[in-house]
Amino acid sequence: MKIIRRPMIAATVVIVADLLTLALAFILNLIRGSIPANYRYVEDKVYIEITHPYDLFGIFTVAALVTAVVMTGCIIAAAITGAKANTVSRIVGAAVLLVISVPLILFSHYFICGLPARNYACFVFNDNEYTVAIQETEYSDGTGTVEVFRLNEREHEHNGTAEHEHYSVEFLTASELFDFSTDSTRYELEWGYSNDLVIRFQDKGSYRSFHIRMEQAAE
Repeated sequence: MKIIRRPMIAATVVIVADLLTLALAFILNLIRGSIPANYRYVEDKVYIEITHPYDLFGIFTVAALVTAVVMTGCIIAAAITGAKANTVSRIVGAAVLLVISVPLILFSHYFICGLPARNYACFVFNDNEYTVAIQETEYSDGTGTVEVFRLNEREHEHNGTAEHEHYSVEFLTASELFDFSTDSTRYELEWGYSNDLVIRFQDKGSYRSFHIRMEQAAE
């Protein structure tokens, strides 16, 4: 194979793959605000499922990691089968290239996709007009977010022959969260003038609040 005979080709492929991954991550992050996420209320789990087209970046990440591993393997194979005087230096060079490449690719992945969620809690509140869901998400590094959604009931018929979703989900607001709860008692909801919603809760020893204009959020 030409790649085994010419390890510089393999090294160049790895470097190009790294640069492409970083460049794509940078571009995707710039246009993130123009690409909305999709929300779905899973009733049996009381959970807002959040998906985003950027989740597919994981496929690109895997491809880049496989490319880095295969190409450095080719460099090592070339070092073993080539001139013995350069064997050690080529193997060390391949190892260094892989050690640099893998963190860069993983950084790009987490820069776009974020850290995996470790735990979540979703609380649903109803008044005579609105249904509001407040969801806490804790990530693997201990950080977290609190997100507020409105659940809009869909018109549907129960004919017993097809599955359907009872609610469409509308994102309202979100913020960073430091303390996580196990029940809904931490949240106080108050409807103000013109059906404005005020959500108060305690987080890390201080009181915080959301003030949401429900008319502006209406479909």
